[in-house]
Amino acid sequence: MVIGKKEMEGGEKYTPSYTPGAVSTGKTFIGKTVEIKGNVTSREEMEIQGKIQGNIEAERAVHIRQEGQVKGNIKAAEVKVEGKVEGDITTKVKTIITPTGKVQGKIITDKLVIEEGAVFRGTVEMGPAPSHATSSKPEAKNG
Repeated sequence: MVIGKKEMEGGEKYTPSYTPGAVSTGKTFIGKTVEIKGNVTSREEMEIQGKIQGNIEAERAVHIRQEGQVKGNIKAAEVKVEGKVEGDITTKVKTIITPTGKVQGKIITDKLVIEEGAVFRGTVEMGPAPSHATSSKPEAKNG
């Protein structure tokens, strides 16, 4: 798999779409044997193979690998779930749930991809954030 320009195992290609051509600030790996209880904040891409019990806030992509588990809310530019997430996911660009992915919670995203075989239990709010500057209600007329 490709994340950014680094090829990963499995051969599948995945290129985060949130900032094409941007210079990567690095990548944070949470290994298979790592368990974190508490909130995690990152300015880098994150790849999670272990377990996190707490909220995640990342400026870039978060990739929960097949063995990865998150119990908490995730806010990121983009999220790809191959493992398990119990909590809400909020993304600026895209959320992807692969055939091995399981998500229970609310998803707020501009674009959503749920691949065949994926499990999703929850609600979705999709599309760009609504503009509050213009109102679609007609103005009331006096008289």
